[in-house]
Amino acid sequence: MKKKLLVFAAVFMLVLSVAGQAMASFAVGDLIEVVYQTNGLGNEVATDLGPLTSLTSAASVTDSGNLGNTINFTTLFPGQSVSNLNVAYFMYTASGAFWVSGPIPPSDGQTIEANGHVTAAKSAMNLVQNLYAGNLVSGSTTQAQIASSAGNSYWNLLDKNSVAVGSFGTLVNGGTANEANLANLATTGYVDQYLYYYPSSVSGIKNSAGVEIADIRTFADGSTEIIPLVTTPLPAAFWLLGSGLVGLVGIRRRKMAV
Repeated sequence: MKKKLLVFAAVFMLVLSVAGQAMASFAVGDLIEVVYQTNGLGNEVATDLGPLTSLTSAASVTDSGNLGNTINFTTLFPGQSVSNLNVAYFMYTASGAFWVSGPIPPSDGQTIEANGHVTAAKSAMNLVQNLYAGNLVSGSTTQAQIASSAGNSYWNLLDKNSVAVGSFGTLVNGGTANEANLANLATTGYVDQYLYYYPSSVSGIKNSAGVEIADIRTFADGSTEIIPLVTTPLPAAFWLLGSGLVGLVGIRRRKMAV
């Protein structure tokens, strides 16, 4: 009986361990949103938007999805105007695939900055996410708040302490165009960027172009939405139904005219 209890306890602990890993905050393969003060002197707030590694092409984004996990700008950035805040998004996998925010065409888009920067970029992103995981906002499992001055902050490791803003640790070019200033939240109520995808097969090769897979929209209420770039075509049956209805209307009008 004692052995059975020990086995049961071991299995129970293993299940808990696996569940804990599955629900870990700021895990590899989760899309991370970072909002920080443009001068890098104040707060940095990160939100874990969940695992989205299935998004590898524009066609894979079939529906607009509000990812929630709102940021309260007033509470988390006291005394700061939204014009003093920038937002960026990133995600990576252990195999070396990356998703990062960038400009909306017809700008120059985004490409890999140099050969062989994958390992350094992965390491930097891992250190940043580990820092976030250890500094969760009270009562939250998906949001962290730190000072941008912290050694492993986004500002220090991925913006290179203002030397390479928007480079994601010198992974990609495009500079500040890869981040968005939030000033428009006060007028239009949202800010748009594109999400670019780099499979592991190209992420270490200079000048490889990112695949534009979605519009990623930041709202004034602090929520985020993924918006498809590809419009889903209406099925042929819809057009047949429409033409049929038009035909019936025409027949009815002719009968009334008689």
